[in-house]
Amino acid sequence: MARKTWTQPACDRCFTRMYPYKRPTRVRPPQLERCCLCGLITDASIYIRIDPDTVDYPRTVPDDLA
Repeated sequence: MARKTWTQPACDRCFTRMYPYKRPTRVRPPQLERCCLCGLITDASIYIRIDPDTVDYPRTVPDDLA
């Protein structure tokens, strides 16, 4: 079973729109994921902390990884 997580992937465009004066920190090697805000597939490796119930495309994680 999977559950929603507060750590959500974001694309460069959505991150810049939300935080115009910040530079993202990328801590993982690039992997394809769906941006939680716009739904585009991205390899930006940018993660934001946001309530998964407030985004259109929430990421889920298996319970054993939560």
